[in-house]
Amino acid sequence: MRYCVHCGRQLNDTAKFCPSCGNHVAAHAAGQPAMAGPSGVGSGAPSSAVPQVSIPKPAVVRPDVRGASTMPLPVAPTAPVAPPVSAPSPAVPAPAVAPAQPVPAGVVPAPPSFAPPTAPGAVPGGPGVSGGASAAVRRVSRKTIAVISTVVAAVIAVALAFIIPNFTAVKAALGFRPNNPLVVTMDALNSLTTLRSAKYEAKFSANGSSATFSGLYSLGSTTDDSSAMLTFDADDSKGSIAWYKGAVAAGGGYQDEDYSYYYYDADQLESTLRDGMGGDAANFVMDVKDALIKNGRIDVEGTEQTVYDKLDSLSDEYNVDEIERFKDTQPSAAVKSEASKLMQHYFGVELEKKEAIATIFPMHTSQKSGGTTQLDYRIDLKALAQHFVSYWTAHETEYPQLRAWVINQIKDSGVDDAESEYRKALDQVRKWDFGTGSEVKMPYVEVSLNYGGKRMLNSISVHAEYDGDSVDGSLSLSGQNLVSASDTQVTEFVDKAKANNQAE
Repeated sequence: MRYCVHCGRQLNDTAKFCPSCGNHVAAHAAGQPAMAGPSGVGSGAPSSAVPQVSIPKPAVVRPDVRGASTMPLPVAPTAPVAPPVSAPSPAVPAPAVAPAQPVPAGVVPAPPSFAPPTAPGAVPGGPGVSGGASAAVRRVSRKTIAVISTVVAAVIAVALAFIIPNFTAVKAALGFRPNNPLVVTMDALNSLTTLRSAKYEAKFSANGSSATFSGLYSLGSTTDDSSAMLTFDADDSKGSIAWYKGAVAAGGGYQDEDYSYYYYDADQLESTLRDGMGGDAANFVMDVKDALIKNGRIDVEGTEQTVYDKLDSLSDEYNVDEIERFKDTQPSAAVKSEASKLMQHYFGVELEKKEAIATIFPMHTSQKSGGTTQLDYRIDLKALAQHFVSYWTAHETEYPQLRAWVINQIKDSGVDDAESEYRKALDQVRKWDFGTGSEVKMPYVEVSLNYGGKRMLNSISVHAEYDGDSVDGSLSLSGQNLVSASDTQVTEFVDKAKANNQAE
């Protein structure tokens, strides 16, 4: 007989996901739960789709939790991951820009953890585990989950603003508006930052697996005045989660099962977080949540500053050195300024040259119809990498702060002679010789973009192939700036979760 290590529910022998908490359980041996990581899932390689935050991981005890009475929310399945690329990852400076841009409005506040704590006073027990020991384990894991989830959300927000320049905004500085495929794509993605609301659908598929994510968002004057909803439909599971004016509602389960519903209003959410996580960690989560949305926009700088300011309040729970190390890895204002300058000149000037376009985009077409433009292009990633490294090598003295920051990141990763490794990596990319004895191949990538006036995004899809495997992803929008915070899709789901609430 098998039991879920995360919530204690009894499982059938063929179950791949726990119907109670949604976590993956297929790799667990019968009666032998896997060690849980900080996010509550079995340990393994971190997903490359989410920035990894350097928050220390507290030790996790492995009790027998078969009698646990927790009722966690369903967790959305991981989207299919692109096939691995065997090319080495040289430590070359990644393009970036200053975080003055707000992030795409689709990034919305969700409860700090999709696995809410057990209601106050409920102490799960189990064979060989005292109530106090079980509560201690639950307290540590939930605090870790909430803190890491909140920091990751903030870092994603900052990262999106950091890597997607707004070329419309810098048109005056350049003297013209660039039109190469990557700049047009960046402008279309940046148009998301101008939207206060929209409905969306994202689809992912890879190697026979697929998942669809759909929903809506409407940003108000504050986070608690905003609403958002995400519905996922994967091979084995389905579910929805909604944020509605400070309240959280969720539901989900296996494809062949009825939904299990959970609901916390704003007061219940805060009190439950404090009971399950402790005051300092709960304050951190609530402060970051409050900073996330201001006047219908994602407040990137405010959220980033709140994270940095409030991390110190967790010093009694986490290693102070780790928190300081996390802060030290963040680029300074000078580094961000130079990165922004690099992006503007490389993508906005160098990639406008005909020879660069012909080499990096071997296929690209653009057709206008009915007020929209359809842009299709293929990217030669090897040509792009070599072209960028050649440009960087010739101009790196113009970006001394950015160059020093990149080398320092290499040094902090444990490399003794960071300067030499930095130079070696650049040479390897420039010569495309990584010492493997054979040529390293890059994925085949095609992009299809549809946009309207002022390069407002309508839809985008990406297809990639590598070594016989393929991955596809797409995003489409509708109802731009027309979705109400009280849209019936959200309110009806929230009402249903409230009426069938199993969190009480």
